Amino acid sequence: MSTHKVAFPLPTALHDRAITLADKIKNADAPSKFSNELADLIIEISDVGVDFYFYNSLDYIGVNMLLRKTVKVTMSSAKKPIYSVLRKVVKSLNDKQVVRVIEYMEMILLTVED
Repeated sequence: MSTHKVAFPLPTALHDRAITLADKIKNADAPSKFSNELADLIIEISDVGVDFYFYNSLDYIGVNMLLRKTVKVTMSSAKKPIYSVLRKVVKSLNDKQVVRVIEYMEMILLTVED
């Protein structure tokens, strides 16, 4: 059976931060002490994805500047409560769950040669 996937380019510095954090978490006595750093990373990766899939598509189809600004303000307003909940969820995870989150992140981080 084939699997189809959608991916977006991730800046090298952000990818490297994810790998470094994964190593820290997997080798920590108390992985949950990295919860804030993990939440920050998830949010930054999410922002890159939204920029790639949503804002780039607006540019591609030629949306005017006023509509683009309206969309940005609306999206920014929507992200605040979502990211607040994300931070609370990540902060509530126990050590095993934090490790599982970073293991999942490692599974979805792909390196594709150009």
